[in-house]
Amino acid sequence: KTERKQTDRNRQEKMKTESRQMSGNRPEKKKAEKKQGVRKNPDPVKTEKAVKAAKKKSRCPVSALCGGCTMIDVPYDEQILGKQKILDELIGDYVTPDPFIRMKAPEHYRHKVTSVFAPDRKGKPVCGIYREGTHEVVPVKACLIEHIQADRIVQTIYKLLADFRIRVYDEDLDMGLLRYVQIRAARATKEIMVTLVLTDPVLPSRNTFVKKLVKLHPEIT
Repeated sequence: KTERKQTDRNRQEKMKTESRQMSGNRPEKKKAEKKQGVRKNPDPVKTEKAVKAAKKKSRCPVSALCGGCTMIDVPYDEQILGKQKILDELIGDYVTPDPFIRMKAPEHYRHKVTSVFAPDRKGKPVCGIYREGTHEVVPVKACLIEHIQADRIVQTIYKLLADFRIRVYDEDLDMGLLRYVQIRAARATKEIMVTLVLTDPVLPSRNTFVKKLVKLHPEIT
């Protein structure tokens, strides 16, 4: 009996030791880290390097940062062939897909343009597009797929900020007035609508601001 008890104790100690070893080798669950204050704009040094690299390889100077269009450097004919192939694979067993209708001008076709306004790391206002999957604002002055006149109006509004002392919205501090500028351009009627997305219903010197903007861009209807 004494030997059996001792054997049982040894077996239990061995099992405990193996259990501890197994638990020690078990990977710990990593806690998801959530940052309360998401920095909206990329590091200026890294941004400058990425932009220079993109200029050498891409038609778009901010393609490495923006992520807004992933096929900007793929020839249009190749895009059409690739999309036709995907469509054939998806529904080719059931119907015969019609050929893609080509665009007359495959650039500057986006008639609705939304530009984000935010401060950079130094507090200077910037406007542009969110980097894909983040709230970092990539400064963009002109886009190859956006309506040309819409981009020009956005840049004019950007230049008017200082004259009218309009502060852009800071997500981290929850302060500021201007968040977005959205522009719709109708190709058929040539009408252009400009919308300012604000954090407050009151825009200081609103009438003067509108008169100034329309004077610079009489195409705004």
